[in-house]
Amino acid sequence: MIRRIVLWIKGNPSLNADEAREEFRKRHKHGVFFFLIPMILFSVFVIFPKGNLLSEETLVSLAFTAFFVLFFYTMLYYRCPRCGTTPTSSKPGTTGVLLFPKKCSRCGAPLLPNHRWGQD
Repeated sequence: MIRRIVLWIKGNPSLNADEAREEFRKRHKHGVFFFLIPMILFSVFVIFPKGNLLSEETLVSLAFTAFFVLFFYTMLYYRCPRCGTTPTSSKPGTTGVLLFPKKCSRCGAPLLPNHRWGQD
């Protein structure tokens, strides 16, 4: 398990282009689960509080848990499988993490090259 986490963070330079693309596609799919499910659950408990389903302390802990999972995903798992960098834009003057990167800005590995919302 530790070895797998180290490969998430540092990357695996021996991956070819197809392997890197498939690995990042899996990581991108996991991101939908890690982001949407906690946010949907939290929204349901906030929007429909009529039955007093949960206390305010529980809602705060759910929000903190959702934030922690999203932070873990973005900082440790949502990285280029080849070089281990978080996908950011290669264009000067831009900041932030790309949601649909076409390629890695550091090593040039294809991440989501054919995605309809792909970003450079």
